[in-house]
Amino acid sequence: MQPLLALDLPLGSEFGDAVAACVERGEAFCVLDRRLSKRQRDKELLALGATAVLDSSGRSLRPEGRMVDDEVGLVMLTSGSSGPPRAAELTWLALRASADLTQRALDVDGVAVWLPCLPANHIGGLAVLLRAAFTDATLLWGDPDRLDDAPARGATHVAVVRRQLARFSLDRYRRVLLGGAVRPRTWHAMSWPPGA
Repeated sequence: MQPLLALDLPLGSEFGDAVAACVERGEAFCVLDRRLSKRQRDKELLALGATAVLDSSGRSLRPEGRMVDDEVGLVMLTSGSSGPPRAAELTWLALRASADLTQRALDVDGVAVWLPCLPANHIGGLAVLLRAAFTDATLLWGDPDRLDDAPARGATHVAVVRRQLARFSLDRYRRVLLGGAVRPRTWHAMSWPPGA
């Protein structure tokens, strides 16, 4: 059994470094939703069972937390679409396989440079960081609300949800992953990636 570290940091390079450190050390972790009120976050911490929290002021212990099995790498709350959210445990093996398979499925020519722009307390956002931790992909940090200019700064890949797809021009990315919904009907005539 091992402790579970809750990451309570804003999306950015410090958060990315914390995720990479957990992967390197094999330290089980979870990610807190920074949009919640303190009361809601306390409930979230209780549901996740974290034994420690890492925030900008350092690491603090939570004696009320629960240990997790040694093979667990990540604990995430389910969406709660069929009841209250529950803590789901994902193994390091599953996390690595997901990162490797996604990179291969994208048939990446050269090193993928991902722009993290989704909340990392959801698997779609966190998976971007895990791809960089487990594969040769890299991250380009910037304002997650400025997806249009990231390719000019070197981003080649982005993962988005449907509302971002409608809001931003993403045609300069080599690859765009769409999560959380069916692709819009207007995409049927488009080729993706551009020029394909």
